[in-house]
Amino acid sequence: YAKLKDLPLGRAPLLQPGEVLVVRSGAYTGDSALVTDEWRGAAPGYDLRVTPTSGLEPRFLAYSLLSRWGLDQIDLAKGRAAQPHLNAEDLGEVQVMDLPLSRQQAIADFLDTETSRIDALIAKKQRLLALLEERANQQIMERVGESPLAGAAAIEARPIRQLLRKHDRWSEQGEMITAF
Repeated sequence: YAKLKDLPLGRAPLLQPGEVLVVRSGAYTGDSALVTDEWRGAAPGYDLRVTPTSGLEPRFLAYSLLSRWGLDQIDLAKGRAAQPHLNAEDLGEVQVMDLPLSRQQAIADFLDTETSRIDALIAKKQRLLALLEERANQQIMERVGESPLAGAAAIEARPIRQLLRKHDRWSEQGEMITAF
């Protein structure tokens, strides 16, 4: 955390909704995100900030930068150095479709709706997987007993080497050797 009085607000003002943040270097170079109301007034802890003009829908710009076409351009720009890196000039050369503002808004609205629908499907699938895992764990507990150690006396323990295929063997140093 930083104290507001210690921030260079003249050089990097606090974030505003509609700005797009882009990672400048490292493993995530070129990743971007739209600043939403939730982040209004946050301190800028990022690499590059794009502030769209009135003729550019911020959501359209954010989606454009994450599109295959945008990412391909960013990949070309960031790969010019030994380490992935993107500077403001490189980012400024990335092309986006020049559409009327109403078309940009319509496209962004459509993508917002569809990504929300996809997010809901993913959440349902994750819930289903969690329920299936819970069911599998219950079935295991029913077979073994309520305590993980219940019925342990009835379980036979043997050295791993006795459970291996016949062509697997152990070296003198205790390492497994697999013969093919």
